[in-house]
Amino acid sequence: MPRCFPKKGLLSMMSARTFLPQIGMLMVALIHTAPANVWDPAQNATIIFHTGGAFLWIGVTLYVEVYTLQYSEVVQVGAFERKLRWACVLLALVSAMFYVFNQIFSPADLGLCCDVEYLPVNSSIIEKARRNGAGAIAMQDIELMQGLHFTPDATYPLYRGMYNSASGGALVMIMLGFWGEMGAGAFMLLNLLVIWYFSANRLVDLPEDMSESSSSGESLDNAA
Repeated sequence: MPRCFPKKGLLSMMSARTFLPQIGMLMVALIHTAPANVWDPAQNATIIFHTGGAFLWIGVTLYVEVYTLQYSEVVQVGAFERKLRWACVLLALVSAMFYVFNQIFSPADLGLCCDVEYLPVNSSIIEKARRNGAGAIAMQDIELMQGLHFTPDATYPLYRGMYNSASGGALVMIMLGFWGEMGAGAFMLLNLLVIWYFSANRLVDLPEDMSESSSSGESLDNAA
């Protein structure tokens, strides 16, 4: 097949589809994102690898699938299978656009009300969490209060506690971003299931005892 990269690239299209998404899946799973109020400079560095993993996992898979369906002269795809695979690709791309838009713009940029509200944490909030048995929340609040104390010029909402969740148009935008990310991954996986379902290799009947197959192969070699 033509190469995924320039003509003298290191990876073929098939190799890119086989290996890069798995590497991206591990990067997404092992390198996590974090809420906005603990998004420090170190998190800004790690998000590059998380986003890069998502691109390798979903982006490369969709890129190769578009090439296979639109330009490949080698792969034989039935009409109904082609329609299903195109539908999965387009739905994944539309879902990804919602997620990317949500990452580029905030509700405040679009004048939407009302975004998540963050305020500085004080001792009374920590004591209230302890009285209510929320020890883990109290410990997180202590870390936030200490972080803001030692970094008073931290950019909002870093080291602030969340006092009110989003509502109205801001909530709709946040949910569209969340379901966009989920949809991109879900339709990409559904596309793989479609490929598996229509694959001729799925119907190959292998012998239960592989030793029989090995013996027959040796007999043919000896006869030759």
